[in-house]
Amino acid sequence: MLKFLKSALLILGAIVTLGAIGLILFYFRLSSQSINTIVSAALACKSNQDIHFFDATTTGVLIAAAVALAGGLLLGIGIGLPRRTFKAKLEAQQANDAAEAKEAAEKAAAKAAKDAQEAAEKAAAQAAKDAAKN
Repeated sequence: MLKFLKSALLILGAIVTLGAIGLILFYFRLSSQSINTIVSAALACKSNQDIHFFDATTTGVLIAAAVALAGGLLLGIGIGLPRRTFKAKLEAQQANDAAEAKEAAEKAAAKAAKDAQEAAEKAAAQAAKDAAKN
């Protein structure tokens, strides 16, 4: 579940951030096309129509910046989320520890059986030597 949420936030954050970049570029292009109108409106300060255009462009850029902030926030949360919960990590670690303990017990049992077989062979060889001496 957490892995899905992480992926969803990453994808959503990337899409929103790219959309915000597109909005900012659109408003930059819109404002740069009519830069003479904006400059003349700022200098003359007489035409309300030109000033409203400037306000609309500023508002649009602020909206695009807010969208970019939201996209960056989603992207950051998506990057920061872990893939698995602590409980899942703990269960995986416990399963790994149990498997290692089982493997160690099997190795110890195999070594003990081998040592017992070697001791039995030694005892049999010693008994054979003693029988040969008698």
